[in-house]
Amino acid sequence: SIYRKFGALIRAEVSDVDVAPLRLVADAFLCGSFRFVEEFHE
Repeated sequence: SIYRKFGALIRAEVSDVDVAPLRLVADAFLCGSFRFVEEFHE
């Protein structure tokens, strides 16, 4: 179960993290730019 896995990680003092989503967001911020535009009203 997931709790057994968490327990094993805690006992081993390690982490199991997928950093790919964070890397994608960081890349988007590094490659992007801000552009000021008019306010949007529906």
